[in-house]
Amino acid sequence: MAKIINVISDKNVPKWGNKKKYIAIHYLGVVGQNNKVEAGGYGAHYYIYWDGTIYQAAKHDAILWQVGTAGYYTQKHPEARNSNTIGIELCPKCDGNASNPSDPYWYFTTETQEACVQLVKKLMQDLGIPASHVLRHYDIVNKHCPAPYVNNNKYKTSWTWEEFKARISGSSGGSSTDGTGQMYRIRKSWADAGSQIGAYENLDNAKAACKAGYTVYDKDGKAVYSKAETWKATGTATCGGNGVYVRSGPGKSHDPLGQLNKGQRFEVDGNDSGEWVHVKVAGIGIGYMHKDYVVYDQPTASASSWKAIGTATCTGQGVNVRSGPGTSYKSLGQLGKGNRFEVDGQEKNGFIHIKVHLNGKDRIAWISSQYVKRD
Repeated sequence: MAKIINVISDKNVPKWGNKKKYIAIHYLGVVGQNNKVEAGGYGAHYYIYWDGTIYQAAKHDAILWQVGTAGYYTQKHPEARNSNTIGIELCPKCDGNASNPSDPYWYFTTETQEACVQLVKKLMQDLGIPASHVLRHYDIVNKHCPAPYVNNNKYKTSWTWEEFKARISGSSGGSSTDGTGQMYRIRKSWADAGSQIGAYENLDNAKAACKAGYTVYDKDGKAVYSKAETWKATGTATCGGNGVYVRSGPGKSHDPLGQLNKGQRFEVDGNDSGEWVHVKVAGIGIGYMHKDYVVYDQPTASASSWKAIGTATCTGQGVNVRSGPGTSYKSLGQLGKGNRFEVDGQEKNGFIHIKVHLNGKDRIAWISSQYVKRD
């Protein structure tokens, strides 16, 4: 077992009472090394340096701000939260653009990964956490973290997430209990290895772990099970360019599902990931488009159908009123401090549904909840 250096401090711990049911793997997000919980409570319980040195920065009972939505990301996991998750930050390196979380040239050293395996195995044994509860930050909310294990492209010394999970499970990842060498992989598409969220020797286990919009493939790439992706549109939009790809995941590393040209229409549901908008396109299916090519329509709701349950006040200056529940949606105008509006109780992705008189007319729109003071 790699040595764990105690740098524990209670100074920046925001809350206590961690239930310790899950382990989340992160990357630092910058090229560098750090071993402390930041002011405000942001950080992880453990940090692992390039040479494999492990630092414990917080007690296991600490609840740190590490896997929440922060009013921006979309919750993906049904149970894992800050209040029940132990966080491990891996210090990465990058040969590309370190300001881009989706850059394909992020990587972990072998020493960092091996130390992480040892630490995770120890935590699993000490805290009674199963391997199925060891997750990427990306598995909990739609944040591209840890980049090397979300890209899954084995750049330099990085493993894939499947290989990491195989190591903490005591398996090489290529064997099978039935002697066939069969592994069932869960992906958006067989060719899109970067979308893989798991690999199992047992088909029933793979089916149980399969998420909406994913497919279980056998070792030869044959689809053996699919789970339909549910869709609830929050609006519509048109394509703002020609030859624009709709991809199977939020990033250029994901497979193209098809292309759109300027003016072609599609639906949106607000479940975006960074600069990538979640879309549903007739004849193509559900995927992602870069926000630069998404032109949102005006809200379809009419003022005459509005049913208010209360009123509220804007608490900020120059606050955007948007056509949908997210920063990627078109701004319809801005409100200032003290401007008033009605609310109908709908909330999504940290945004509140409002009716406001803006630019000479009543509009049904959305505003960030952090600037809303209810009466």
